[in-house]
Amino acid sequence: MTSTARSPLFLMFLCGVAHAADLYDADFSVAGIGATHDSGADTLEASPINGGNWSMSWIDAPATDGSTNRFITEDGLLVSEDWGGEASFETDDISVTGETTIKIEALGATRGTATFNSAAEGFTWYYLLDGVRTDAATITNDGSLDYSVEIDVSGASTLVVGFTFNVNGAGDGFEISSVQVNDGVPTPEITLALDPPSISENGGTSTVTVTLSAPPAGDLVLDLAVDDLSEASVPTTATISGGALSTTFQITGQNDADSDGPQVVNLTVSDPGGLYADRSQNFVVTDDEAFNPPNVILNEIRINTNSTFTGDGEYFELRSSQPNVSLDRVFLVAIGDGTAAQGSGVVEEIIDLTGQTMNGNFFVASDPEQNFVLTQDLSVALNFEDDNVTFLLVSDFAAVLGDDLDADNDGTLDLEPWGSLLDAVSLVSSEAPTGLDELVYAGTLDPAEPVVGPDSTFIPAHIYRSGENPAIWLIGTFFADGIDVADTPGADNSGGDPPVSDDLEVVSFVVDANAGTGVLTVNGLGAKIWVLQSSGDLNQVDSWVNVVGGFAESDNPDGSTNLTFSDSFGTTLKRFYRLIEQL
Repeated sequence: MTSTARSPLFLMFLCGVAHAADLYDADFSVAGIGATHDSGADTLEASPINGGNWSMSWIDAPATDGSTNRFITEDGLLVSEDWGGEASFETDDISVTGETTIKIEALGATRGTATFNSAAEGFTWYYLLDGVRTDAATITNDGSLDYSVEIDVSGASTLVVGFTFNVNGAGDGFEISSVQVNDGVPTPEITLALDPPSISENGGTSTVTVTLSAPPAGDLVLDLAVDDLSEASVPTTATISGGALSTTFQITGQNDADSDGPQVVNLTVSDPGGLYADRSQNFVVTDDEAFNPPNVILNEIRINTNSTFTGDGEYFELRSSQPNVSLDRVFLVAIGDGTAAQGSGVVEEIIDLTGQTMNGNFFVASDPEQNFVLTQDLSVALNFEDDNVTFLLVSDFAAVLGDDLDADNDGTLDLEPWGSLLDAVSLVSSEAPTGLDELVYAGTLDPAEPVVGPDSTFIPAHIYRSGENPAIWLIGTFFADGIDVADTPGADNSGGDPPVSDDLEVVSFVVDANAGTGVLTVNGLGAKIWVLQSSGDLNQVDSWVNVVGGFAESDNPDGSTNLTFSDSFGTTLKRFYRLIEQL
């Protein structure tokens, strides 16, 4: 194989979708259009603010609660978080003169740690037809904000599409990925399905099914091409008979003597007459030359969950049983959520470690823009998002940023574009994540691979393998600016569970099983950071979990402290509790 430039990897589409001619497509491509508001002293951008073909507005400045209020374009999306009040979006005037029926289609989703958590919060789509407003139902639940409606515009001249929202709370927010209006007249399209989507270079084959959204009047001859003939070959043409909708042909892998791992190849099917829209699709050609990846594992990871705190920093650490091994063809990959349409399984980060060497038994890579001071072997920009994420350590990764590896969002990757899986770990903010954008994959790739979290109700900001038992992952401190942090990049990790204080004294422990509340009264908390954990079975490995929601702390006149918490006491015959110092 020869090394080629990698292009985006798209998975199979099983059915064709006919798209109509666009009358309007919102442009969110320019980042930073919109408004932010950090404090009462911060000057809010004047309303309205104009984008390329839309505007946003608000009546009053948003309330401030110590977190950043945002309503702005970012990464091709229009996003808002903790806005602190009401605001609206509207398209520019869209001409519908001469049209009969048009279709409005918009894609969006709630986002953040606690989206739409109040009865006062909500989101409403609407349209104005010659100035007359029609509202869709207000959305108050988490999840999809998609909007689709067909309307009769006979005799009308101008359409405006918009939405209003009220979002107020740290983490509460949404993202809009597209707003489109089309004329409802389908344009014929080509769709492709590859079975399988990955083939061996040593004569492997894949059957490609070509399907049309509408049958041709006569025989349709389609042109076929791949962008790297050293990797795979296809026939030059494929014919669909008049009145038929589909045909098939084969892709065949081409062998070579290069040991360079899997390669991404692009297939293009085109109509030379221009009646049908061209279709491109990527597939993977795997290598048959022997390659023994190094014995390397993930050992420590910190994600940057809030850069307003000094000392906070992103990094990852690898460990090997053998010193000074080469990391050629080794990749660190992060898989999380993409746009609302993509859901989970989207490649968020790729770090190619080719050319790097372990520093003894360790290797540390950190983000140069972070404040955390550490020993590092590689300074590289990291994109570790603070939501459910799966970290993979693999050899010969063949996808690119933004590729969706779980197109059907069933929690199992449809494509594994790598040579070998060296290690994997998933971080979650919920033990039972919901929503198509919250899936993780370590356990489905290998049942032995762990899922770590939550840390209270948050995704762990820092995880590390236990120094006493490397098979166990532990959760460190949320911020790396404390005096008792567990961060040890470039060195052996600390031991097992956090220490139990000798100064702590339990005064009383009272529970109300019916109400699901408990009050633990103690002496000796001091200024240390504490975590309350529970277990239903002390004989079960890793049975201790953080009490959901933590606890509320109140001082008593005698110097003791009440720790009030909630728990489901009735779900088990026995329940044990412990209060531990947080490292």
